[in-house]
Amino acid sequence: MRTSMFSDYWRTTPFASLFLMVAALVFSVSNAAAQVIFENHVPFNFAFDNPCTGEPFTGTGFIHLRSTLQTAPNFHVSVEENFENAKGTTSTGVMYTVPLQSTLHEVADLDFAPDTFSFEETTQFIRQAEDGTFVMGDDFFVQNKVHATVNANGVPTVSAVESTATCK
Repeated sequence: MRTSMFSDYWRTTPFASLFLMVAALVFSVSNAAAQVIFENHVPFNFAFDNPCTGEPFTGTGFIHLRSTLQTAPNFHVSVEENFENAKGTTSTGVMYTVPLQSTLHEVADLDFAPDTFSFEETTQFIRQAEDGTFVMGDDFFVQNKVHATVNANGVPTVSAVESTATCK
């Protein structure tokens, strides 16, 4: 699972699994007022290319995922995901740390109008061997934000998508 471009990066993140878990929660819960809490802490392996340096690196870490779902008095889902102790190395021994933090929140009436949805994710590839070789920066930073609001008539009133990727 190695990436070479920004678009490939999104296929390698565990965010797809996050949506699957939320979907499973939604379909497994009745309309009762109970709040379902799912929490998991699992090891994972990764392989990424740092777009700022062109260096491939591999490593291991833990994914911590916590989600809650409440279906009464309205639908409310909250999902938090982060990488813990995610560290990797290049074939030449350069060390990387990879912090990731993402949150997803949605609050809606049971017919999804009105509905408010927000998602934010920050990922960093932090290179540990600062030697001045990469003048434009050797650390890769990605931030994605999505927000949408639908009013009670089912009409979207706010829609915003923001994505930044920089080398520092």
